[in-house]
Amino acid sequence: MIQITDGNFRVHTYLSADENGYVSEEGVSRIYLNPLTGQVIVTSTETGEEFYNYYIHPINTHPNVSSHSHVGTPVTSITQQTLDRLYAEITEGDFSFSGVLTRTSPSVNFFIGSDNQVRVMYDRDTGRVVIINMVTGDEFYNYFYSPGSGFAN
Repeated sequence: MIQITDGNFRVHTYLSADENGYVSEEGVSRIYLNPLTGQVIVTSTETGEEFYNYYIHPINTHPNVSSHSHVGTPVTSITQQTLDRLYAEITEGDFSFSGVLTRTSPSVNFFIGSDNQVRVMYDRDTGRVVIINMVTGDEFYNYFYSPGSGFAN
């Protein structure tokens, strides 16, 4: 997914993989993202005129983030390592996260972890899992996890 806002120009769309990167056509604009360099090019689909040509921070271009389609509910496994640490493995399509979630305070059942691309938050009392892009703040997932099932409810 990519979101571009500049004055009157606004686009919020999902990108599809092609042979050289990720592309989308939204109205009269074609958006291209090179995941290796972070280069974003926006051109007119009618004239070919280049509207934008810039680079975004490479953390935004990781395939798990930029091509994520948000179609299904992630397969989730959360296991306890210690009283204050959980280990989470979460996958759905091209998206994957595996890492430690740490208790935020001794008196709560709220755990947070990250891999420098996404932040994973888990409230063990309610079972809610929230995953956000650490750079943009966009929410990728918000669902309930039932321990032992491996899947969200």
